[in-house]
Amino acid sequence: MAANYPKLVLASSSPRRREILSAAGIEFDVLPTDIAEVKSPQESIEEFVRRLAIEKAQAAFDAISAPGGNIALRGLPILGADTVVAIDGLALGKPANEAEAIQMVRRLAGRTHEVLTGVAILFASSNTGVHKEIGVSRTKVEFRKLTDEQIVAYVRSGEP
Repeated sequence: MAANYPKLVLASSSPRRREILSAAGIEFDVLPTDIAEVKSPQESIEEFVRRLAIEKAQAAFDAISAPGGNIALRGLPILGADTVVAIDGLALGKPANEAEAIQMVRRLAGRTHEVLTGVAILFASSNTGVHKEIGVSRTKVEFRKLTDEQIVAYVRSGEP
Protein backbone atom coordinates (compact mmCIF):
# COMPACT_ATOMS: atom_id res chain seq x y z
CA MET A 1 0.00 0.00 0.00
CA ALA A 2 1.47 3.36 -1.03
CA ALA A 3 1.94 5.99 1.63
CA ASN A 4 -0.02 9.21 1.37
CA TYR A 5 2.77 11.77 1.00
CA PRO A 6 2.72 14.91 -1.11
CA LYS A 7 4.68 14.86 -4.33
CA LEU A 8 8.11 16.47 -4.07
CA VAL A 9 11.08 17.53 -6.16
CA LEU A 10 14.30 15.60 -5.68
CA ALA A 11 17.28 17.92 -6.23
CA SER A 12 19.60 15.01 -6.99
CA SER A 13 20.39 12.50 -9.70
CA SER A 14 21.31 9.84 -7.13
CA PRO A 15 19.87 6.44 -8.07
CA ARG A 16 19.95 5.44 -4.39
CA ARG A 17 17.81 8.43 -3.34
CA ARG A 18 15.32 7.62 -6.10
CA GLU A 19 15.19 4.03 -4.88
CA ILE A 20 14.55 5.11 -1.26
CA LEU A 21 11.76 7.52 -2.20
CA SER A 22 10.12 4.99 -4.51
CA ALA A 23 10.27 2.28 -1.84
CA ALA A 24 8.58 4.69 0.59
CA GLY A 25 5.78 5.30 -1.90
CA ILE A 26 6.66 8.96 -2.39
CA GLU A 27 5.95 10.51 -5.78
CA PHE A 28 8.69 12.79 -7.01
CA ASP A 29 10.16 14.59 -9.98
CA VAL A 30 13.92 14.73 -10.40
CA LEU A 31 15.66 18.06 -10.90
CA PRO A 32 19.41 17.48 -10.58
CA THR A 33 21.53 20.42 -9.56
CA ASP A 34 25.13 21.24 -10.34
CA ILE A 35 26.69 22.21 -7.03
CA ALA A 36 30.43 22.21 -6.41
CA GLU A 37 30.94 19.60 -3.68
CA VAL A 38 34.06 21.06 -2.12
CA LYS A 39 34.57 21.14 1.64
CA SER A 40 36.17 24.29 2.97
CA PRO A 41 39.01 23.71 5.45
CA GLN A 42 37.17 25.36 8.35
CA GLU A 43 33.95 23.34 7.89
CA SER A 44 33.22 20.28 9.96
CA ILE A 45 31.96 17.28 8.01
CA GLU A 46 28.51 17.80 9.53
CA GLU A 47 28.48 21.46 8.43
CA PHE A 48 29.63 20.36 4.97
CA VAL A 49 26.79 17.89 4.32
CA ARG A 50 24.26 20.31 5.81
CA ARG A 51 25.49 23.12 3.51
CA LEU A 52 25.44 20.93 0.40
CA ALA A 53 21.91 19.73 1.14
CA ILE A 54 20.72 23.34 1.49
CA GLU A 55 22.58 24.47 -1.64
CA LYS A 56 21.11 21.64 -3.72
CA ALA A 57 17.56 22.38 -2.56
CA GLN A 58 18.06 26.12 -3.08
CA ALA A 59 19.49 25.63 -6.59
CA ALA A 60 16.45 23.55 -7.57
CA PHE A 61 14.11 26.12 -6.02
CA ASP A 62 15.85 28.94 -7.93
CA ALA A 63 15.64 26.99 -11.21
CA ILE A 64 11.92 26.33 -10.73
CA SER A 65 11.20 29.93 -9.67
CA ALA A 66 13.17 31.55 -12.50
CA PRO A 67 11.38 32.87 -15.59
CA GLY A 68 10.94 29.85 -17.83
CA GLY A 69 11.23 27.48 -14.86
CA ASN A 70 9.00 24.41 -14.66
CA ILE A 71 5.64 25.84 -13.56
CA ALA A 72 4.30 22.35 -12.74
CA LEU A 73 6.95 22.00 -10.01
CA ARG A 74 6.30 25.35 -8.34
CA GLY A 75 4.95 24.99 -4.83
CA LEU A 76 6.17 21.42 -4.37
CA PRO A 77 8.53 20.66 -1.47
CA ILE A 78 12.13 20.30 -2.65
CA LEU A 79 14.45 17.70 -1.15
CA GLY A 80 18.20 18.27 -1.24
CA ALA A 81 20.58 15.76 0.33
CA ASP A 82 24.25 14.88 0.44
CA THR A 83 26.06 11.92 1.96
CA VAL A 84 29.69 11.66 3.00
CA VAL A 85 31.69 8.76 4.38
CA ALA A 86 34.04 9.92 7.15
CA ILE A 87 36.98 8.13 8.73
CA ASP A 88 39.81 9.46 10.87
CA GLY A 89 38.19 12.91 10.73
CA LEU A 90 38.39 13.02 6.93
CA ALA A 91 35.53 13.19 4.46
CA LEU A 92 36.00 10.67 1.67
CA GLY A 93 34.74 11.95 -1.65
CA LYS A 94 33.51 9.98 -4.62
CA PRO A 95 36.39 7.95 -6.04
CA ALA A 96 37.62 9.23 -9.39
CA ASN A 97 38.42 5.76 -10.71
CA GLU A 98 38.64 2.09 -9.83
CA ALA A 99 42.11 2.37 -8.30
CA GLU A 100 40.97 5.15 -5.98
CA ALA A 101 37.85 3.16 -5.04
CA ILE A 102 39.99 0.15 -4.16
CA GLN A 103 42.23 2.34 -2.01
CA MET A 104 39.20 3.78 -0.20
CA VAL A 105 37.60 0.39 0.48
CA ARG A 106 40.96 -0.93 1.68
CA ARG A 107 41.08 2.00 4.15
CA LEU A 108 37.58 1.21 5.44
CA ALA A 109 37.91 -2.59 5.60
CA GLY A 110 38.07 -3.97 9.12
CA ARG A 111 37.25 -0.59 10.67
CA THR A 112 34.33 1.48 11.88
CA HIS A 113 33.51 4.69 10.03
CA GLU A 114 30.65 7.17 9.93
CA VAL A 115 28.20 7.99 7.17
CA LEU A 116 26.74 11.49 7.45
CA THR A 117 23.75 12.60 5.39
CA GLY A 118 22.57 16.18 5.31
CA VAL A 119 18.92 16.63 4.35
CA ALA A 120 17.15 19.88 3.51
CA ILE A 121 13.50 20.28 2.60
CA LEU A 122 12.61 23.65 1.18
CA PHE A 123 9.13 24.82 0.38
CA ALA A 124 7.39 28.08 -0.37
CA SER A 125 4.41 29.18 1.67
CA SER A 126 2.14 32.04 0.68
CA ASN A 127 2.07 33.08 4.37
CA THR A 128 5.70 32.80 5.45
CA GLY A 129 7.77 32.87 2.25
CA VAL A 130 10.41 30.17 1.87
CA HIS A 131 10.72 27.68 4.72
CA LYS A 132 13.60 25.25 5.27
CA GLU A 133 13.82 22.12 7.41
CA ILE A 134 17.38 20.88 7.77
CA GLY A 135 18.93 17.92 9.55
CA VAL A 136 21.94 15.64 9.59
CA SER A 137 21.89 11.90 10.16
CA ARG A 138 25.00 10.14 11.50
CA THR A 139 25.38 6.39 11.20
CA LYS A 140 28.28 4.30 12.47
CA VAL A 141 29.18 1.53 10.03
CA GLU A 142 31.33 -1.45 10.92
CA PHE A 143 33.10 -2.75 7.83
CA ARG A 144 34.37 -6.30 8.03
CA LYS A 145 37.88 -7.24 7.01
CA LEU A 146 38.24 -8.09 3.35
CA THR A 147 40.89 -9.78 1.25
CA ASP A 148 42.32 -7.91 -1.73
CA GLU A 149 40.28 -10.16 -4.02
CA GLN A 150 37.08 -9.31 -2.12
CA ILE A 151 37.88 -5.59 -2.28
CA VAL A 152 38.37 -5.70 -6.05
CA ALA A 153 35.16 -7.73 -6.52
CA TYR A 154 33.24 -5.29 -4.30
CA VAL A 155 34.50 -2.26 -6.22
CA ARG A 156 33.72 -3.88 -9.57
CA SER A 157 30.17 -4.66 -8.39
CA GLY A 158 29.39 -0.94 -8.61
CA GLU A 159 28.03 -0.89 -5.05
CA PRO A 160 30.58 1.54 -3.57
